[in-house]
Amino acid sequence: MPTALLLLGVGLALAQQSGEIVSDISDTKNLGVGGGWGKAFPADGGSWWLLASGEHEYRLFELDEDLVASPAIKGLTGEIHPCVDHAMSACDDGTYLHVCSGNVESYDDSAYYFVYDSDFEVLESGVITERDTDFRYNDAPVLCAGDLRGTVFHPYVEGWSPFVTLDGGVVLDDPPFEVNPVPPIAGNALILEPETGTVLRFASAWEENTLIVDRLEPWVDQPLERVEVEVLSPGYEVYWPQSVARVEDVYLVVHVAREAAAEFDVDFGNMYLAVLDLQLNLLEHHQLTFDEPEDGGGMRPFVAVQDDIALVVYESNANPHAVSVTLDIEAILTGNRAPIAVASGPPKAVVTEYVLLYGRDSWDPNDDPLTFSWEVLAAPEGSELAGENTPDSDSDVLLLRPDVVGTYTLALEVSDGVEVDVAEASIEILEEAVTGLSGFGAPVAMAESVQRAVVNQDVRLDGSLSWDPDGDEITAAWAVLVAPEGSRLRTDDLVGADRFVATFQPDVPGDYELLLVVDDGWLLGADSIVVSVLGEYLGCASSRRSHGSSVLVVLVLAGLVSRRRP
Repeated sequence: MPTALLLLGVGLALAQQSGEIVSDISDTKNLGVGGGWGKAFPADGGSWWLLASGEHEYRLFELDEDLVASPAIKGLTGEIHPCVDHAMSACDDGTYLHVCSGNVESYDDSAYYFVYDSDFEVLESGVITERDTDFRYNDAPVLCAGDLRGTVFHPYVEGWSPFVTLDGGVVLDDPPFEVNPVPPIAGNALILEPETGTVLRFASAWEENTLIVDRLEPWVDQPLERVEVEVLSPGYEVYWPQSVARVEDVYLVVHVAREAAAEFDVDFGNMYLAVLDLQLNLLEHHQLTFDEPEDGGGMRPFVAVQDDIALVVYESNANPHAVSVTLDIEAILTGNRAPIAVASGPPKAVVTEYVLLYGRDSWDPNDDPLTFSWEVLAAPEGSELAGENTPDSDSDVLLLRPDVVGTYTLALEVSDGVEVDVAEASIEILEEAVTGLSGFGAPVAMAESVQRAVVNQDVRLDGSLSWDPDGDEITAAWAVLVAPEGSRLRTDDLVGADRFVATFQPDVPGDYELLLVVDDGWLLGADSIVVSVLGEYLGCASSRRSHGSSVLVVLVLAGLVSRRRP
């Protein structure tokens, strides 16, 4: 299955201790019950259910509002299956799905599952597999939402790993989706995005400073979208993004990180909380614990949310620990957040040819209207385009005509009227096109219509023969370049102006010049056609095609798409 890679640069060098959404972070508390694989879930009245491992057992405790643990209430698994490692998720119907691994003949060679009711009574249990060494079964991500109730294991065999459905039995055939085992699946988190029906998988590449998010659409065979979110500065290693929770329109992702030079034992480090919006842009990032290597550090973080409290539970020195994070829900719902600038363009182009750079993927978390400003930050020696000579553009598109071979760096500034964000893009300008390199073939616009027409009768404009030499998908836009004196025709009067086939109705006799611009996302092609309009019908005329100059594109992007004849 192919992978489309999207990179979201964030530039957030250091963890923060307060922000618009996270208003307070408590000190770390040792919960003192022993064991590992701690998980917490909301209970009544501000208290929490706590689960932690014991000797082949998964024990249930209750935490009060001060995070004081009760004696163990009961064990959940010991008399049914020999579990060692545990993963668990609250389901949207009030039940809980628990997946665990065990050792039958060799380490981590078996996996089991349990379904509990709201009182943690077993409703269902089963063997997923035993004595099978094709997969790693510990630290498996669990998803329990809608029709998706199951888990994914990291494969030791070649191929992608299927989502194993655990609903009324183990279903291994026809999985709803499969997961790329690069990066490793163990220690990941899964969550369902209800608006789109897609599943988000949060992972890490280890020894890198990014979170990796895969978006999968169940039961649809399509490429996997991958987003990399830089959460810490270079020199940090991010791993164990083992739990994610959604609060309104943000995701809370807990993970472990450490400086690469720090001498923590393998798998251990400090706990962090990343706050992402629904577009997977990083809004805030917070360090929750501050252990030194000699303190041991922690691992396996888990987050649960109750009202305005996010409780983060993790394992340290063979004991569950907890950090309470206070959220400003009002800030999530109404607070102004800075826009996100995204600048893009072709990596290479040819000197003196027009090139489009886009800021149209920029966005605002509050849906505020945005303004745009472009600047050429750096240009090759001899270029006249840098600084104040940047072509004027206050839109999300910049039309650039590089005048010298070399590398150009451009900055896009985006503002919501209060906050500003800046993104950069670089483009290498070559002397001539490189054969076979995608993006160098500008699309070819082919505009056709009748040569003569009659006032107040529809005239068909046809650009359907336009094409792209690279096979890229292209879009079309028609514009009125010239209209006769006395005409009130404007581009807005064209029917289907953003389609390959459009129509217009001339209102006075004379010559009308129409422009067709086609766009492959990077480069443009243009063609123009003149239609002579008569006051009355004088018979048919053959179609005419006249290729226009690419300079006409400047008129379209500058808004000069309709003018009178003198």
